[in-house]
Amino acid sequence: MADNVTLTQEDAIFFLDMIRSYRSPNHIPQLKVVKPYHKIVRNNILIEHQLFIRVYKEVRHILSEKEAYILDEVYNNGATLKIVGKSLNISSERVRQIRTFAEFKIGKEVADRYSIKRV
Repeated sequence: MADNVTLTQEDAIFFLDMIRSYRSPNHIPQLKVVKPYHKIVRNNILIEHQLFIRVYKEVRHILSEKEAYILDEVYNNGATLKIVGKSLNISSERVRQIRTFAEFKIGKEVADRYSIKRV
C-alpha cells in the first residue's frame, strides 16, 4: 500500500472499529471484549494491518511520548501489555490504562478529522 494514497472516511471507520471506539457508527457497547485489532497486529503483511497502521500514523502526533511508545509496541510489534510494562517499568494494568486513554484520544481525532458522526 503506497503512503501517498489518500485515506477515506471508510478507512477511518475501519480504524475506529478496530479499536472499538464508541465514535464509530458501527459501535455496539460490550464489556471485556478483545479488540479486533489483536487479530491483525501480528501479521504486518495483511492489507488490514497496513491500513490500520496508516490511519494510526496520521494521528499518532497527538499522543504523548509514552502513549505513542505503547501503541507502537502493541500495534506494530504485537507486544503484550506485560512485555510493554516491563520495558517501561510499570504494571501491565497501568499500560492498559494508558493504552485505553491513548486510543480514546486517537479515536476522537480520527472521528473529528474524517467528520464521522454516530447515527
